Amino acid sequence: MKIIHYCAHAGGFVYEWHRYHMISELEAAGHQVIDLNPVEILGRIGSPDEYSEITLDKIREIYDRAGCDLFFATATDDTIRPGAIKEISRKGIATLNLSCDDLSHPFRVRAISSSFDLTWTTVRENQHILRSYGANVFAMPWGAN
Repeated sequence: MKIIHYCAHAGGFVYEWHRYHMISELEAAGHQVIDLNPVEILGRIGSPDEYSEITLDKIREIYDRAGCDLFFATATDDTIRPGAIKEISRKGIATLNLSCDDLSHPFRVRAISSSFDLTWTTVRENQHILRSYGANVFAMPWGAN
């Protein structure tokens, strides 16, 4: 499976934990994972509009060259626009947003949640909030590798 991993963070551990805890496991299972970080591409913190434009350009490039199966994001309302997610879905690419952290996180994904095919929350108590936004939600807590 070819997976685009989307994370718009400025680096450091807040970004690197994805590699340690998710990406390495997906790669070990035989999946190809392509990182897409618009902050690194821009070289600075940007707006959701800029991030969305960069993301769609990269998705088109990757999809047109070799296809893509999954857009796996850890996105919030300030890192991508709902329209960009919908455009990715229209290409036939499945979209998944990992919504983790504490009980405040659902309030940072209010605008984008319903645009994803699936929202994964690690906090069972967040399911009803995410569903109220129109999200297709499943809860699965973190596990050890």
